[in-house]
Amino acid sequence: MADLQVVESRHSTWTYHLSDSGDLVALCGALTMSSPATLEQWGTTTLGERYCRACEGLAGKNFEQKRRKRDE
Repeated sequence: MADLQVVESRHSTWTYHLSDSGDLVALCGALTMSSPATLEQWGTTTLGERYCRACEGLAGKNFEQKRRKRDE
């Protein structure tokens, strides 16, 4: 899998997805656009952000483990 990046939904503000193919389509198939958010910020909530669990699942267990370790 190529490097992952955080992208934002075209349909809703502060709804984030993961992509490995640029800023057009998320792993889950949602249409997206580029975002200044980073992978390190994935899962954090300050403004009511939402994160796609389907994308997270498709990214794999390794990504989920890193996120959980960061939150400890």
